[in-house]
Amino acid sequence: NDQDKKQVGISAQEIEKVLPEVVSLAPFDSSDGEERVSKSGENYKTVDYAKIVPLLIEAIKEQQDRIEVLESHLQRIEIDGFTK
Repeated sequence: NDQDKKQVGISAQEIEKVLPEVVSLAPFDSSDGEERVSKSGENYKTVDYAKIVPLLIEAIKEQQDRIEVLESHLQRIEIDGFTK
């Protein structure tokens, strides 16, 4: 943990609302390997970023497909506008 560097990340509590399967109890806060029992009682959570990456890639692909469809529609509108 380099405290001098700017840190970025995702809030485990926020992402847990949408993807609970990528959130677990932080290793330093789990009792005897029990991922569901908080040692401190604070329920510190962590995000498994590796599980999010495939979802983000698929989302980017879907978004790109939608952009291409919209660009195609826009081109047709512009062409129709000039030909009328």
